Amino acid sequence: MTSRIAEITCRLPRLRTLATWVFDRLFDGLLDRRFGISSSKRLSLSSLGLAAPDRAGYQPISYLDFAPLMKGVEPRGAFVDFGSGAGRCICLASQYAFERVIGVELSELLCAVARRNIEARGIVKARIECADAATFSIPPEATTFIFVNPFRGQIMRNVLANIVRSAKKHPRRVTILAYGSPVDPKFFEPFHRAIGLHKMRQIVLPTGCVGMVFENA
Repeated sequence: MTSRIAEITCRLPRLRTLATWVFDRLFDGLLDRRFGISSSKRLSLSSLGLAAPDRAGYQPISYLDFAPLMKGVEPRGAFVDFGSGAGRCICLASQYAFERVIGVELSELLCAVARRNIEARGIVKARIECADAATFSIPPEATTFIFVNPFRGQIMRNVLANIVRSAKKHPRRVTILAYGSPVDPKFFEPFHRAIGLHKMRQIVLPTGCVGMVFENA
């Protein structure tokens, strides 16, 4: 009996995570409507006309995961979301005390959606840049960067190197948030290998996704 209870107890966290994930997928659109934006529709690279190696389709961060991922992050300077999609992270981050929130997105279609969402929320400190993340000029006041599994490989290595160079040119502490699936180690690999970045913590989020927090030296 004792071993049976122990087995059930071990399964409970996994069952709670599964239930949370199911809730998130079923009610994501409802949460969108309550928040006053439209960002829940998943889009493939082919549907966006952007299919290429190392890129990923659009999938927003879970509403349930954002606040736990942001816990402990100091909201100062500018917040930058690379691969910002329909702008959900930008709208959520605007509720924090960042001076500016910036989305960087390659798809013109998603940029247009994000701008409509920003307008719907009446966010004056937000802007969307329709640009290639690998060549985007890092604002010297940017201190927090988030990556919701937008790309990987060489693109990610280039972006991380740009952030580290910016932090050296304009000395400041930067925080990098990486959000992805626990069964997708290739997404996280460039963060671990980036020169000048150190992993501060790893979080298993309510939906079972993993959040990793990195800072510069």
